[in-house]
Amino acid sequence: MRRPSLLHLALGFALALASSSCLSPTLPLPPPEPESILETRTGVWIVSGSCHKGATITVTNTSKHRGVVVEDFTEAGNYAIEIEADLCDTGSVSEKLHGEISDETPFVFDKPNGMSSSSCH
Repeated sequence: MRRPSLLHLALGFALALASSSCLSPTLPLPPPEPESILETRTGVWIVSGSCHKGATITVTNTSKHRGVVVEDFTEAGNYAIEIEADLCDTGSVSEKLHGEISDETPFVFDKPNGMSSSSCH
C-alpha cells in the first residue's frame, strides 16, 4: 500500500480550503440611495448619487413605466441621470455590478424642502 506524499496531502488540503470558501455566504449588493433629485426644467429631473465603481445604474419613473440606464464607464463611483417625470411621480434607482442586481430604492419626484410647496404627501 502506498502512502500519500506530502505534496498530495498539501494539494488536497488546498482544494478543500478553496472549495469551502466558495460556500461562504456573500452579502447582497446594497441599493444606491439617490442623494439629489432636482427638477432642471419643467418635466425634466436629474437624479444623482453614489454607486459602486463601474456599476450600471437604472433610474426608473415607476409612474410612467420608463427608465434610463447608465454605466459608470469612468469608474467615478457616482451617477447623474436625466429623466422625464411630473411632480409627484414615483421613481426608483438600482444598480448592477458583476451580474448582481441590487434591490430598488424608491423615491418621489418632489421639490426640496424650502422650495415651493408640493402636494406629494
